[in-house]
Order: sequence, then structure tokens, then C-alpha cells
Amino acid sequence: MEGRIMETHHDVVVVGAGQAGLATAYHLKEAGADFVVLEQGVIGDTWITHRWDSFALNTPNHTVHLPGAPYSGDDAAGFMTHLDLVDFLHAYVERFDLPVREGVAVTALRSGNDHRRFELDIADSGGSRTITADAVVVASGSQREPNIPAVSRDIPDGTLQIPAASYRNAQSLPDGGVLVVGGAQSGGQIVEDLLHAGRAVFWSISNAPRAPRRYRGRDIVDWMIDVGVLELAVEDAKPEEITMTNVLTSGVGTLGHTLSFQWLGTMGAHLVGRIAGVEGGCIVTDGRVADYIAHGDETSAEITGNIDKYIEAAGLDAPPNDEDPADEPAIGLDGLTVSDTVDLDDIAAVIWATGYRPKFDWIDLPVFDDHAHPIHTRGVANIDGLFFMGFPWLTKRKSGIIYGVAEDAEHIATATLSSIAEIPEGAR
Repeated sequence: MEGRIMETHHDVVVVGAGQAGLATAYHLKEAGADFVVLEQGVIGDTWITHRWDSFALNTPNHTVHLPGAPYSGDDAAGFMTHLDLVDFLHAYVERFDLPVREGVAVTALRSGNDHRRFELDIADSGGSRTITADAVVVASGSQREPNIPAVSRDIPDGTLQIPAASYRNAQSLPDGGVLVVGGAQSGGQIVEDLLHAGRAVFWSISNAPRAPRRYRGRDIVDWMIDVGVLELAVEDAKPEEITMTNVLTSGVGTLGHTLSFQWLGTMGAHLVGRIAGVEGGCIVTDGRVADYIAHGDETSAEITGNIDKYIEAAGLDAPPNDEDPADEPAIGLDGLTVSDTVDLDDIAAVIWATGYRPKFDWIDLPVFDDHAHPIHTRGVANIDGLFFMGFPWLTKRKSGIIYGVAEDAEHIATATLSSIAEIPEGAR
């Protein structure tokens, strides 16, 4: 895992040493390929730098596995912290002796010359130089840059604004109220963390789906696996299914717990709708809090209803559901503090939990559409020898979580090796 890379050519270069890059590396190593994994930071870097102190994964431990390394701990139903996962990734690299080079940034990728398909400019402790490869697997992640709305520019300079990835704990924020923008997993979990710290919290929610953490004796992810929800292929999915955010829930605690807009509202969060603009010293919203709460209740009912149908069709002896106050549908807006505006004088910080977008400005190849999205079919790009790995919906719904990485990695590694084999021997 030393930082410098001495070779000038590899058959395959994998960019990124997160779970996607490492899983692909496992299959390349098994096949005896000549390859290297380049990581600009350290192994699992974004799990370290883009997570807050109380963060826990939202999928049970038993689903955290990579090729050749199923979960082997003694808490299969629990939830790892982000640092536990980083330890797992480090152990994985050491166990299979994967050729990872940390501290090596790939600053450019372009077409090669002299029979080499690709050239990569890299920078490490030894300086900058160029290496070549016959195949490149881009596993650097699809969530690299915060997707912060333009309205952020209308908020006064005296108000701290950070993306969710920069939040660490309540103590790191200035005194005063905090506005969290975003109603999905990150937003909900940060809101809860702030409430536990005694902070005044305003929460700008949205049409995010939710589900109970546990239902009829099992974790919701276990039911989704059995029902087959996670196996939905990208070619069979509806556009709205692909763009839908992950359900709001939390892995914090022994067995995690349910989150809902109304539950966090009863805990003290001041609920507002989507931000529409800044006027007269106030942040103005769309005022649709009731609609967003109702949508969350509807998605929870739909998910649990499908589980009930599966249980009945399969003839399973599942217990009745335990009472879960956080999953109770809202009765109007009773007991909640709701408004259409947020006075800027009431907040000292804004946390943008509004998602991320990829950063591929280092790739100088005709492989992007008009929206700067990579053109690919199940991770195989429209350019021979180029592959993308680790994206949500790369092949199936489960592609976006660690549980789906192993299957995708085998597919991408097989395609990569086939691509190299197609190069005439004299041209390599």
C-alpha cells in the first residue's frame, strides 16, 4: 500500500480503493491480471472524510461482504460504523494482497498512443508523470461533489454553510439554530444527532420515502432481499424508481431504528418545506410539509404491505409487528411545529444534505452525455477498455449498496479481462 507507483504500464488500472475498486481488484487478482489500484487518499477515503462522528451504515452487518470475504463477525443484525467499515476494507486488502497504491491521484485520463489504449497522468510523492493501460476501471465513486442549490448564494455570508459530508458533530457548529436541508437518510440522521445535542433545528423536508427499520421480526433490508426488491434490474426499472432516494431510516443503535418526519418533529425539529428562495430576511419554502409527511407514510405502508403479501404467498410464520411509534402515520400536523419560512436571524448554520454528483473532469474522453453522465451499459462504457464501477443502479437496485458490489465487480472484472484478451498480441 505504499504511495509511489514505479511501473510505466499495466494491463488494467483501477481508479479508487473503496469497496467497488477493491471488489473488482479481487477478481483481477484471482485471474492473475497485471493491474494496480490507485487511490488519491487512503483506502476507503470517503468513508473517513465524508461521514459524521455518530454515523452508522444503514444496512445490517451480514450484508457487508466483498468477494471472498463474507461477514464473519458476531453481530450479524447490527450496524457497523463508518470506521468499522474502513477497518474491514484494510483487512480485505491485506488478506488478498491487493496492489493498492495510496496517495496517488489520477489527474487525467485520455486516449493513448503507440498501441496503448489509455494514458493516465498521475501525481504522487515522487511528483507527476504519465503511465499507460489497456483497460481502466473508474471506481472513484459517483458522489464526489456536493449538489448544493443555487439559492445558497442568497443566504448571507455570516451564516455558515456546509455540505452534509463536512458535518462532524453539533459542537463543531457555531452557537445558534441549525437549518438542515434534505429529507432523506443523511438529512434525517443529522437532524437527530443535532436534537440529541440539544440544538435548535429547522428541517427542510421533501418527498423522500421512508420505511420502518424493523417489520414483523426482521430488519427491513432483510425483507427487501427476500421479496426481491433489491434484484430489480436497471433495464426493468421505471425512471421514477431510479431517481428515488433511499428510504429514510437509521442504523444508529443496537438494531437501528425508524425515522420519520413527524417523529423527529415530536422530538423538537421545526419542520418546513422545500426551500423556494430568500426574501426579506427569511428563507421561504413551498409550505408542503403535510404533503411530504403523507408521502412518507404512504411509502412506508406500501413497502410493509408488499412484505405482508410476500409472507402470505410464501406461507411464512412471521410474528405480528411490534409497536413502533416512529412509524405511526401522522394525524394532520398535531403536535408538530411547522411553518412556511425560517427567519435568518434564527439560524447560525445551514447543512446541505441535498445529495452529490460525480466529478469526472479528469476524464478527457468522449464518454459523457449532454448531462455529463457516463455513457455505459451495465458499467461497460462506449469506448473499448473503459469501465465504470460502484454506481447506484449500475446493473440492479442493489448496486448502490455494499450488498450489491460483489456481483457487479465480477461482471466488470470479467468484461475487463475479455476486453484485454481482444487486443491482438502484437498490439500490446
